[in-house]
Amino acid sequence: MNGKAQKSHAKVNISKNRLYITIAGKLSKENLDKLYTDIRFCVSDLKPSFDFINDISGCTLASLSGIPTFKKITNYLIANRVGRVVRVINERRIIVRQILNCGAKIEGYRAIYVNNLDEAEYELEESLPEDGLRFYLQAQSVKYKRGEAQGKWYILDISTSGCLIKPSHVVFLTLHRPLA
Repeated sequence: MNGKAQKSHAKVNISKNRLYITIAGKLSKENLDKLYTDIRFCVSDLKPSFDFINDISGCTLASLSGIPTFKKITNYLIANRVGRVVRVINERRIIVRQILNCGAKIEGYRAIYVNNLDEAEYELEESLPEDGLRFYLQAQSVKYKRGEAQGKWYILDISTSGCLIKPSHVVFLTLHRPLA
């Protein structure tokens, strides 16, 4: 490391309609509060269904007192119609498991997990945006019966153009590489 303290920050790329948030170093409630202010200024420059890259690969520690602000940030992004979400992680950090657990319980968006910023950019450039506003759900099950076959599936997201479902016996995480 070069001796400089790592900072968390938010920035936008207006031409790509993309929000970038980097969370680095030790994350305190005060740092999250400042980041929330930055995010609000950035999102005001973006159109609905903006893409979001969240780089947490440099985050080493997070304070529990920041959880309400983390939820406030998440709710703000959802309320402002965030589109595709890609999260850059460092699989060796404990904080990743904490964020995965916290993020998995949030209805409103689902993140794709990658290992670096280049992969995040590639994921957004090469994947097609889903048409229509999508609502991401947690543990919403439906029963089905077709002929003799029957079972339970989970609705992962739903929109006016369709839905994404999975069988109850399949473990589903939007990961491109399994976590170690």
